[in-house]
Amino acid sequence: MNRWFQKNMKFVFLAPSIIFIVAMIIAPLVYNFSLSFTDWTMAVNKAPNFIGLANYIEVFKEPRFVSSVGRTLIFSLLAIVLEAILGIALAVLINRKF
Repeated sequence: MNRWFQKNMKFVFLAPSIIFIVAMIIAPLVYNFSLSFTDWTMAVNKAPNFIGLANYIEVFKEPRFVSSVGRTLIFSLLAIVLEAILGIALAVLINRKF
């Protein structure tokens, strides 16, 4: 085998998965983040208009946003605690001798 290929084999084998991750996850994430600074509507055939942080300011001024974030945090905390308790209980139950 080629000396370069042997030295860099790990990168050669990782390249397809890294390219896939970038193409399917990171690129759309960056694109959507950049669109969040515009007032673009997909239904209208016009170029996006840059408005800066106005969308974020509008969201944080909305009183329902704060309450929905609170509800989401409570739900997530309860789900994590309950799943951890159930998981440990199941593991202990399965680990017992019958």
